[in-house]
Amino acid sequence: MAPRRRLATGGMIRLFDTNTWEESKRIHARSTGWSVVDTDYSPDRRFLIYSSWSPYGTVQAANE
Repeated sequence: MAPRRRLATGGMIRLFDTNTWEESKRIHARSTGWSVVDTDYSPDRRFLIYSSWSPYGTVQAANE
C-alpha cells in the first residue's frame, strides 16, 4: 500500500507518511500568506497543486 501523505505549512509544504508520521519531503511554498487551503497531486504525481487565500493557484514540481 502506498504511503498516505498529509500537509502542514509555515513557508514550507511538508509531506508526511501517515503510516509512520515521518516527514518524507519539504517543498518551499510560494505565495501562500499564512495558510495553504487546498492541495492535490497531478495524475502522474510529478506536480503538486496548491492554493492559499490568494485568488491564484500554484503548480510546482513535487520533486523540489
